[in-house]
Order: sequence, then structure tokens, then C-alpha cells
Amino acid sequence: TPEGGRVEVRVRSEDDRVAVEVADTGPGVPAAEQERLFERFFRAEHAVAGAIEGIGLGLAIVRAIAEGHGGEVGVRSEPGAGATFTMILPLTPALAAATDQAAAPPGGAGGR
Repeated sequence: TPEGGRVEVRVRSEDDRVAVEVADTGPGVPAAEQERLFERFFRAEHAVAGAIEGIGLGLAIVRAIAEGHGGEVGVRSEPGAGATFTMILPLTPALAAATDQAAAPPGGAGGR
């Protein structure tokens, strides 16, 4: 996302799963490139043309981790309208506790 843009991270539970979304106001990704974003070493055309740093491994690693935990990843985007990346993972007791803790206000309920 270029300077002045915005990136939001959202976490929500869906039945027995947790979804983590990262949404930006960047340049977006053409439909023809969206599935390839998760391939090792693939770089979107705008990233190559704009000399944006990276080697194309980040999203491939995210997909491998998600699938290794029984989850999935995806992207929704339109050129010029930013992108939203979503990782969905099964909600296990340990993950549920971590999600509850992340949603708690700073300092916990006791407000030390």
C-alpha cells in the first residue's frame, strides 16, 4: 500500500473457525493474477513494474501454514480498489483461547 494508504487487520470467529483478514487500499490485483499470488516466486505485474521489493514467497508461505493447519487462504481484489486477503483456520481450544486473549482490552479485565 503506498504512503498515505491504509491497512486493516480483522479477526472474527465463524462457527468452528477463525478468519483473519488483511485489507489494504493499495493498487489491487487483476483477476488473472489472483490465484497465482500464492505460487512460490510469483510477483504481480504492478510489483515488478514498480520495483517493489520482495521475491514472491510471503503468500506461498502463508498458504502452506494455513493448509498445514487444515485451513485455507484467499484473496478478493479489483484493480484500483485494494485487496483483502483472508486466512481461515479451524478453531481449536488453544486457538480459541489465543483469539479471546487477542480481543481482550490491554491490561486485561483487571486493569492492573
